[in-house]
Amino acid sequence: MTAITILAHDTDCRVVVTSNSGREFHFGLLYGSSNYRFESFAAISSQTQAANINITNLYLGTTTRSSIPAGATKQFVFDIQLLNNAIGLTNKSIIISSSADIMVEVYQMHPLSSDAFLAIPTNSMGPHYVIATYTPAVASEFLIIANVGQTRVTISFPDNTLYQGQTYSRNRLLTINIPRHHAFFFRTNQDLTGTIIQSDHDVAVIAGNPCTNIPTGVQFCDFLIEQFIPTRLLDQNYILGHFADRKSGDIYRVVAANPNKTSVWIQNSTEQFVLSQGSFLEFEIHSHNITFISCNQSCLVVHFNKGFRADDILTDPMMVIVAGIDQYRSEYTFSALTTSSNYNIDRLFLNIVIQNNYKHQLLLDGALLNNVQWKEIPANITTLKYTTVIYAFAAIKITPGHHVLHHTNKNAVFGAVQYGFGQATAYGLLVGIKLNYTAKYPPRIIQQPQNTTVVIATDSYLECNGTASPNPQIIWWKDGNPIVIDEGVYQCQYTNIYGSTFSNVAAITVYRLPDLVRNLQIYNITPYGFEISWLPPLFDGHRPIINYALHMLDQNNKTFNKYCGKTANVIGEGLGRIFRIRTDEYYPDGPARNFAALGLNQTIMQIEWEAPLFPNGKVGYLLYQWNNLPVNSALENATLIYKGNDYHYFLFNLSINATLYFQIVPYNIKYNLIGNKSSIISGINFVGVPKSYPQNINGTSTSFSIKLQWRPLPIKDLPRVPLEIQNISLVNNNTIRLEWKTMLPRDTQGVLIGYYLLLNNTRFGLFENRTIYQSETKLIGGIRQLIAGNLTYFSSYKVSMQAFTVAGPNTQSNILTIDTLKAVPSKSPLNLTAIVGRYPGSTAKLTWDKLPDIAQNGIVIGYRIRFAAYFYRNRTEAGANYEYANNKTEHTLAFLLPSRNYTIRVAAVNLIGFGKYSDRLIYSTGEGVAPNITTMPESTSIIAGENVTLRCRAFGDPIPKVHWIKNDLKINSGYQRGISTKDGYYTLQINNAGLIDSGRYSCQFSNILGTNSTVKALVSVYDNQTAEFCPTQILESMRWTKTRRNVTATTACPPEITGYALRLCKLKGSTGQNWDGVDTSACVSPNFNTIEAMKALVAKKNVAFNEGQRLDRRGSAAIEEVLDFMISSSANITLFGGDIWKAIAILNKINNLTTSVSKIILEKYLTVQSNLVDSRNREAWKYQNK
Repeated sequence: MTAITILAHDTDCRVVVTSNSGREFHFGLLYGSSNYRFESFAAISSQTQAANINITNLYLGTTTRSSIPAGATKQFVFDIQLLNNAIGLTNKSIIISSSADIMVEVYQMHPLSSDAFLAIPTNSMGPHYVIATYTPAVASEFLIIANVGQTRVTISFPDNTLYQGQTYSRNRLLTINIPRHHAFFFRTNQDLTGTIIQSDHDVAVIAGNPCTNIPTGVQFCDFLIEQFIPTRLLDQNYILGHFADRKSGDIYRVVAANPNKTSVWIQNSTEQFVLSQGSFLEFEIHSHNITFISCNQSCLVVHFNKGFRADDILTDPMMVIVAGIDQYRSEYTFSALTTSSNYNIDRLFLNIVIQNNYKHQLLLDGALLNNVQWKEIPANITTLKYTTVIYAFAAIKITPGHHVLHHTNKNAVFGAVQYGFGQATAYGLLVGIKLNYTAKYPPRIIQQPQNTTVVIATDSYLECNGTASPNPQIIWWKDGNPIVIDEGVYQCQYTNIYGSTFSNVAAITVYRLPDLVRNLQIYNITPYGFEISWLPPLFDGHRPIINYALHMLDQNNKTFNKYCGKTANVIGEGLGRIFRIRTDEYYPDGPARNFAALGLNQTIMQIEWEAPLFPNGKVGYLLYQWNNLPVNSALENATLIYKGNDYHYFLFNLSINATLYFQIVPYNIKYNLIGNKSSIISGINFVGVPKSYPQNINGTSTSFSIKLQWRPLPIKDLPRVPLEIQNISLVNNNTIRLEWKTMLPRDTQGVLIGYYLLLNNTRFGLFENRTIYQSETKLIGGIRQLIAGNLTYFSSYKVSMQAFTVAGPNTQSNILTIDTLKAVPSKSPLNLTAIVGRYPGSTAKLTWDKLPDIAQNGIVIGYRIRFAAYFYRNRTEAGANYEYANNKTEHTLAFLLPSRNYTIRVAAVNLIGFGKYSDRLIYSTGEGVAPNITTMPESTSIIAGENVTLRCRAFGDPIPKVHWIKNDLKINSGYQRGISTKDGYYTLQINNAGLIDSGRYSCQFSNILGTNSTVKALVSVYDNQTAEFCPTQILESMRWTKTRRNVTATTACPPEITGYALRLCKLKGSTGQNWDGVDTSACVSPNFNTIEAMKALVAKKNVAFNEGQRLDRRGSAAIEEVLDFMISSSANITLFGGDIWKAIAILNKINNLTTSVSKIILEKYLTVQSNLVDSRNREAWKYQNK
């Protein structure tokens, strides 16, 4: 065993967030006018690194994964169902996470109504906000999003506001509890500017108007939206510019954000404005003017674009948050909409504010900004002790697409806003913002653990250093699991309430023996040898390989050559691998065999042959012909009449009585290696009497002669009669046997070459014509037989045949029918896909294509799904599992583990079995969620006999398992019947509750990521006046049914006790039940049931246990044994009524046996009586007079 010491440290470090870029964003979308159907999307821009991103739709429970190259932008469209419209709690929100810093711009676009906002990363969220909307034409609305656990939010409305029938205002705050990853949406017909939002955890706030006129009464109505900045991040000093092309000026609102009075100064104004928290100041600046405002403490400033009718410029209302001077940055990455889109945007602008002395060194996409008309304004900045700084402002046109705006001097900072105008629409948003504050933040790793190697049985150590605020919990992980010290891949994990992070992995390496070699390849195979190559083992034991072994074995597995020693490293020898190699093809060895030339009829000759004895590969044949016997058999004088790989050749249209000479030469097709020539053979065509006469004889006369012309004799050697198939049968599931009577020579009218097998598949509408040569059939007696395989499974065939000679086929035979049998499906389902299920960390929704009917080989009744954990590091699978899906082409896999890779395959199933599995699909589950309790069981008090229902609920991924806990122990099997689950709620129903059911109940939820328990609910069961006459066991254990007056209730005796107990219900006024005493006459303990068997003990001593008989010595001994047992069964024990009955009966039996007994028996007899009348048994005697 190798000893490994692991160290981890945390550093108390506080981080200044300097950008709107980040790695996690959580935001939502607002509903616009019901007249417009928004297309909502995010433009995500990467920075200097490529980014792998996950976009999670919390409402649908889906995750989209993608990647963005460095310095690029991609758009991602959101489902329209994510628009928030219903007042109250909602889970309609989006989380975007990334492997590198990204910027997110969110657009909600329609050709007639649009706006956009710059998304703020989750580490820049805050607990306090003020918001701004505008005087609504329809409504004002906001969305508060909780990113961590249960969040308590209080809302202070600027005016009386209705919610669920109650009025809320500055004097009466609305309090809402928002679960993690949920939100609260609110809408009203009032202006919500100045609404104050406070929470006990950081939240995100988005607000706006579905449709509003700016200013009031000026057309047209348009959509507004912005994500607001937390109060702690707001600035005090602002440069206010104007939107390009506008002639009627611009509108601004300044909102006081802090509890103390806020003083506001506007440049060139003699008035100082004092605002209380949530109050706001609205003012206009004239067209093409700029100004400066300053607040004595942080304040919110919002810029509004006026409607089209204000100056008839083609645009409409929009809202943009203004960045303060201290929030300017030196570089921005952003994306501008394409003007060729369907959003009706045709002009794009950029507003820039910068210190005057830096304005000429700005670069947009690497080019200096030239020919810009700058406007200057002095700013008296309060945070710089009223220092006056000259600033410059410009509005420039920009092109669509990805942009980088920066300054040559990294110390020069500036602000920027991008916006777009179109007919009846507009949008605007910050290009970026610097968010200066000392923040609490999730953990990150400062010092990564380093890989290390260690020889087995020696010691090593790992060290990790991280930072977080607040301080994190630190856990070491090995191979993805909490630490178990040994060789493997280690990580340290830092966790606090804001998140969790893992270090890079560090490997502990223990030197071991090497694995097998990889990628073994055989190539350059010749008839005499081959070349072999391989890659080193995937795992070399962490030490260099010294050598490799190659043993050559013959077909008897005997070594006939050895090149080097065994595979080894310095630790020792490794494993080997066996493989088989077939050497390459070569010259055919020997000539073709059984070479012959046959005359078939007057004009046709058939040449046939067989392969050489040793083909040494795939063989072709060269067939040469001479018209006269060659003298020296030189091939250059011959005619090559055939080249191919058949074993026969036909010559047609020969002269009658022609003698020809032939030679066959085999050759290797792959390498064109010529083999041995055959002997020269001769062939003569068949000579016979013509069966007809010339056709179409025609004579033409000349001066001294007649010229005759005619057509040759027709060939009349088609088979004369059709075949008759006598029998057809199945050999196996898709192979048939056909039998027919051999045709007579006079019927063939020539040499019968073969048959056509006609297969008509009527189930699938397929037709097949197979050519069967005579040599492929068998002759058994006078019957020919053919075995035909590879038919389609689960099909109906009509089968017929035709015989053929060189002249052609005869007519079709009789038709017989036969059905092939079923088999497992012959193909695998295609297009297997997997998408994220309802629970991203534990479910996957699978779809695939239906198997074609012809490949089902029966009727598909379902699909078999195989899935297994997959490990990329060593490309292995583990723990294969199987699920069955009904005859559908989709299935949801549940109970997967979060953050795991899985291989998934699907096979079709019919009644015979399952077919081939599909190609492997690798699916990665998302991150899971530990159980988060949303509903707690509630305490209750009831009267015995009533029913009680307890409910609890929790969200988790994977779905948590639940255990009901009573008094800190899992409930026993007696409660199982009352446990149910419906609509995500877990219910415990206790019917006819008794005193035993009193206790503290809780739900314990657990999944692989953790365990969480609810509060304990107290269930109190009251059973009126029971204690004074119930034995303790019955008081604590029995569950009485609820009864009415003068009705006897029954219940089973406590465990281990047989029988039933009784008691009578009386009525005590109208306050509840009043019971008679408990009658336990029918309750008998196990020991007292055994007393009945004591009679057999006496009988065993050969003494009849009957009255009046005298006891002998053995009988007395038996009586003593019975009394001893009764003493032990009744001493210091509370008895039931049934026990008393049993004991009295056996004592009476003993007493009636004889009139005299020994002193010992008498003493024991009295001891039993004394035990029975002990005071602890007074309840058991209560009903003995029965």
